[in-house]
Amino acid sequence: MVEDESIAMLNIFLGKKTDIKNESTRRERVFKTGDPMATKFWKLTLKGYGNSNKEILKETYNFTKNIDTKHKGLSKTAYFSHPLRVASYAAFLTGFKSLTFPILGLIHNIFEVSDVDYETIKKKFGSSIAEQIRVLTVDRNKHWDSSYKKKYYETLCSQPVSCRIIKVLDKFDNLFILNLNPNKEIKKKYLLEVEKYIIPMAKKDLTSLHKKLEEIVDFQKQKLKTNHESKH
Repeated sequence: MVEDESIAMLNIFLGKKTDIKNESTRRERVFKTGDPMATKFWKLTLKGYGNSNKEILKETYNFTKNIDTKHKGLSKTAYFSHPLRVASYAAFLTGFKSLTFPILGLIHNIFEVSDVDYETIKKKFGSSIAEQIRVLTVDRNKHWDSSYKKKYYETLCSQPVSCRIIKVLDKFDNLFILNLNPNKEIKKKYLLEVEKYIIPMAKKDLTSLHKKLEEIVDFQKQKLKTNHESKH
């Protein structure tokens, strides 16, 4: 599937520029219950692969879904919508060329949200996948430390392109629900991080998405401004 067709398919779920608000509202509404569109998207994703690869993805799906994940404020079902969308984006936007992208998308933050360890992932998916997940995992105690974040992205940029693409898509997906965070300063820092590190990566490694990222950042900035003005 060519890139233009991938974007056309993604627009079914993401909407065009004027629909960012609607998609954001929809995501906020299903955040605590789970996103049925994510499941539909995943089913479409599987159709892009041959039978043998489809079975590998189904096995990875079942492995990930059955893990006892711990994400503050979310049930396992609600949380699972996020990696499901990230995996599907990755498959579509890379033209179904490699299983690495959707597999990494499904398990990209497994170390952060579960007790599954490095050796388990290495044994099941190989050392490259395990190492990329290790690099993607953020130390939440240092999350907003600028020197840590600079080193984090320098290390990430030395990894295979799949690692960088999953990071871009992880942030992309989370941008739709940024407004659910009640902390204005955290939202500002998040948007600055996306502008400083994620959009440049997208321009290099995922050119089809960088304009959409810019649109969502602008949308969330405007929402921040509107919320601030309404309180004064």
